[in-house]
Amino acid sequence: NYLNKKIYIIVKIDTIKEYMTKKQEKICFLTVSDEFGLLDVTIFNNSYKKIPDIKQGDIILIYGRANRRKGKDQIIANEIRILD
Repeated sequence: NYLNKKIYIIVKIDTIKEYMTKKQEKICFLTVSDEFGLLDVTIFNNSYKKIPDIKQGDIILIYGRANRRKGKDQIIANEIRILD
């Protein structure tokens, strides 16, 4: 079972949605893809502040935790690096 396990994954960003929390902190939701399909990624404020130049089409390395929300797999990102 891969849920709640820490993983690394390399993906392409398809969509970015940015929101403000009630505490006025930014949170970001990505839809990403690789050769196996689409995946949702959640990036909380502390991690999101480290990648201000992230954009659609970027290839990124995500270190995070596999999770399931509303019956759908997702990753909660701890660290993201934009690859060249």
